[in-house]
Amino acid sequence: MYDRLSLFVKVSEVVDQSPGIRLKALCDGIGVHRHTVSCLVRETTGLGFRKWSGDLALDKSARLLRQLPAHTVSQVATSCGFATLQSFDRSFRRRFGMSPTQWRLTRPYGY
Repeated sequence: MYDRLSLFVKVSEVVDQSPGIRLKALCDGIGVHRHTVSCLVRETTGLGFRKWSGDLALDKSARLLRQLPAHTVSQVATSCGFATLQSFDRSFRRRFGMSPTQWRLTRPYGY
């Protein structure tokens, strides 16, 4: 049996270090069954793994857009695990209600 808190912390660390990681790859890397991790994430966050990890990546991108003004939006998107600028832009707009560029310009001290 797993210590659920320790396992969730480990899963969170892996997702933070490897944005965009797939559930299967994460589970293979830490040696835990996919069902276990999937259920743990849902029980802990109320979200499925894909939604939860995507939200973490978007939150990280929002911070990086502010913290790294010399980086392009594309560089931030790539560093947060998004395969294309289009998917990043679409996801970002859905979550924050504005484009990444607008976010960067209107949130000088936020997030």
